[in-house]
Amino acid sequence: MYSFFDSVRPVPLTADDHAILGGAWTLGGFVGGLLCGYISDTMFESKRMPPIVLFSTFQAGAFLLLYALAPSISTPFLGVLVFLVSVFLLGNYTLLSYTVPADLPEDISASAVGLFTAVG
Repeated sequence: MYSFFDSVRPVPLTADDHAILGGAWTLGGFVGGLLCGYISDTMFESKRMPPIVLFSTFQAGAFLLLYALAPSISTPFLGVLVFLVSVFLLGNYTLLSYTVPADLPEDISASAVGLFTAVG
């Protein structure tokens, strides 16, 4: 991830910049995992597909913003974008890898988890 930012930005990232972006990624994953599950349970009555579609749509938008704005924005704003990408990407991953298999019938849940782990 950092090599992309170094290649498109006029000044390479410093060690402090790496710390900001790494922290944003980690915190975003934590927030996304909790937020996607919470939204699924409260807004969509524990249906899994609507929040996955919602987060995937926002994920695409966040990635496009990250790609378009990475060369020109300051490191703190870049950290915010990395945080948002992580929220939507890892929120989806958490919902897909942990809660969807729990909702499947017992006879196929192990196969579904194995397939998701192998592919995803």
